[in-house]
Amino acid sequence: MIKKIALITVTGLIAFSLQAFDNYKEAYAAANKSEKAKKYPEAAKDYAEAATLTKNANAKFNALFRQGECLRLQRKFAEAKTVFEKAKDIEGANNYQKGLGQLRTAQCLWWDHKYDESIPEFQKVVDSDGAHPHHKSEAQNNIAYNLMRKRKYDDAITEYKKTTEMEKAHPSHISWAKLSIGNCLNYQKKYDEAQKTYQKVIDDPKSHISHIDTARNAIGKSLYNQKKYDEAIKVFKDSIDKAKYNNIKGEAWYYIGCCNRNQKKYDEAIEAYGEAIKDPKIPGYHKGLSQLYIAYCLRDQKKPDEAIEAFKKVSTIKGTHPHHLAQANNDAGLLLRNLKKYDESTAVLEKTPSLPKAHPYHITTAWYHIGHNYYSLKEYQKAKEAFEKVLKVKGGRADQKKAAQKMIKKIDDMEQK
Repeated sequence: MIKKIALITVTGLIAFSLQAFDNYKEAYAAANKSEKAKKYPEAAKDYAEAATLTKNANAKFNALFRQGECLRLQRKFAEAKTVFEKAKDIEGANNYQKGLGQLRTAQCLWWDHKYDESIPEFQKVVDSDGAHPHHKSEAQNNIAYNLMRKRKYDDAITEYKKTTEMEKAHPSHISWAKLSIGNCLNYQKKYDEAQKTYQKVIDDPKSHISHIDTARNAIGKSLYNQKKYDEAIKVFKDSIDKAKYNNIKGEAWYYIGCCNRNQKKYDEAIEAYGEAIKDPKIPGYHKGLSQLYIAYCLRDQKKPDEAIEAFKKVSTIKGTHPHHLAQANNDAGLLLRNLKKYDESTAVLEKTPSLPKAHPYHITTAWYHIGHNYYSLKEYQKAKEAFEKVLKVKGGRADQKKAAQKMIKKIDDMEQK
């Protein structure tokens, strides 16, 4: 690509204008190529230039919209929001484009965890005369979800019902709204109403298939929450037979395991968890979680050595959630501590703080029990250092921080004597 240099003479002065492209078509094509290659910073830059090379409202909107998309894919939500606002305000943009730009403006605030700020922006989409019906129903669901997130379940149900009553709402938005109404009822422990609502999602041929799969598991989880374990197992087995999505199958096997574990049917529980692990199509998240609970079953049966090995095996499963990795590592360390294998316990627990994306809760737990390991070995200075690290963790368990402070004081008092 050859850069074009324009030489301009203004009142005797010479100015240089550096442009990467000769025209809009060339700039847009280069940006699109970079975007497809997931080179989002380059693509965003070239789309921005493309927007300056045309006076056509439609072309300008397309360039700015794609620029905004490339920015949001880099999680630069504030920058993306500014670009989407610019796109929707283009003179000559049609109603569809204005509605889409407004939707993305609201979504950028949402993705940036500015939930309350996003709601008035979503409402603008809903209230717009020209916005596409699908954009309206998507915005309405976000308004409802914000209320559900705040545990205002009755208000959320009211807002979700508005989606189901919208003219020309997208079918998947309607089925999601119905599914969410069921969730609101479930959270309120209105289990019978919740299950009936989930069944409506299943029975509606227009429901999105992923929502149908989710609704089947939701009925099972509702029964699980009521401790109706045998009924729940039947529902989950039916879900496994019918599910199109492998994450749904993984979740169902996990809950079948939990139903059995809660009834102390440990062999059956381990077998169910094992089904999730051995199925190559089930995502790593559910495999790692199932392996973690196999370890809990062994621990429940007072088989500490087998449980420790099972906890360690969690780290070998690709795709395991970082929190489950840290939890498994800590639990292995705690079992070793209970066996009074303090040095081995410390060696295992010291791995937790360096695990990628370990939660502060797990980090404070690790340092707290490392401190007690050293205290049990009468290595008081090392114990104190570990307890001090508990206090330095941002977030984490407040109860352990309070206990760590007491242990530090106890060690200091001992040293003074």
